[in-house]
Amino acid sequence: MGMGLGTEIDLIAFLVTRYFGQRSFGQIYGYFFMIFGLGSSFGRFLAGLIFDLAGSYNPALIGAALALVVAVILVNRLGSYLYPVQREIAPDLAAVPAAS
Repeated sequence: MGMGLGTEIDLIAFLVTRYFGQRSFGQIYGYFFMIFGLGSSFGRFLAGLIFDLAGSYNPALIGAALALVVAVILVNRLGSYLYPVQREIAPDLAAVPAAS
């Protein structure tokens, strides 16, 4: 559990730069982070409500597992990056042959 905790925030930033570019990164990342925060808050509330109604967390966990499956399918359908990493070497960083 500890290895995966917090990686979703880094993943949001990575995917925003690859699919939306860097022009409006701050604004787009802010929207996605807000949605993430609201979803996290609402999910906890919903899990507690389901526990109060059902007397068990099992229905909430089953719902979370189904949501995870849907999320995996949607992420796999994103396709290739619209803004891939550019692997160009800056001219001042290019290798210079050694003088003999």
